[in-house]
Amino acid sequence: MPSKTITTRGAAFACLLMTGLASGAAAQTAGVPVASLPAAASGDARAPYAWNDLCRRTPAECRVDLREPETVEMTPKLWKTIVAVNTRINREIEAITDEDHWGVVDRWDMPDDGKGDCEDFALLKRKRLAEAGVPRRAMVMTVVIDEENAGHAEATNSSGDDVDRNGTFRSA
Repeated sequence: MPSKTITTRGAAFACLLMTGLASGAAAQTAGVPVASLPAAASGDARAPYAWNDLCRRTPAECRVDLREPETVEMTPKLWKTIVAVNTRINREIEAITDEDHWGVVDRWDMPDDGKGDCEDFALLKRKRLAEAGVPRRAMVMTVVIDEENAGHAEATNSSGDDVDRNGTFRSA
């Protein structure tokens, strides 16, 4: 069954490699993903409430410089940076649900206490990738309803490529 998606520009291509990807060494030796055709837009959608709440609490995390490029070329150097950031954060952060962590269904935050769920991982990856020179404007967070009717954050790039919740690369 296909996933339903909502895309929020500027939230986090940093989620590109969700928790559970192969080891950093194995991923760094893998080839750069091949670009695919962009995913088709499926209508207007509002940003998730938790994204708006994050922006209200931490406006700097939501600012995007419109002078930055909307897309980046996936070079071997950029891929190596993405894999390194992904591996480091997946080792640093303990996966925990928002209910167990905060006592609420959905809250987006930086995992400053070393704990977080998928979008928290993504936000930190986005921050670290931006610090490494990736334009925030080129990073996109996609929120999906998966096959089990559960919400999940996935990253997509301008080509519509994403990584599923198990960390397996796939093209749109």
